[in-house]
Amino acid sequence: MDRLATLPEWLSAAQPDRLSAGLAMAVPEVARGDLILHECDPRHFRLDNGTWIFQCRVSVGRPAGEPWEVWLEGSLDPAGAPRVAQPGSAIAFGAEGWRCLLPEIGVELHTAPPDTRLP
Repeated sequence: MDRLATLPEWLSAAQPDRLSAGLAMAVPEVARGDLILHECDPRHFRLDNGTWIFQCRVSVGRPAGEPWEVWLEGSLDPAGAPRVAQPGSAIAFGAEGWRCLLPEIGVELHTAPPDTRLP
């Protein structure tokens, strides 16, 4: 039972505080102070071919503005396959095609596609 008391290192990478810290360093708009990261809420984890896939609701806002939500999809490989951060893209955070690698915690994030399910 003691083994269940703490999360494995690979799974703790998806904790809100670790994701927030990674995004704060990796997202240029947040690092510059153009955007404020208010909240990071990972949820809906599922295992797909050995990789954990999850959704993450991120609340951001301008320093003098109201926050808004951005939905991201993330992936986390428990095998810990080494990843190398790629140079940042010119795509704005949350825009279609935005993606980011947080190599310190082994998480890859990208903007979630619009929800196409019927109501």
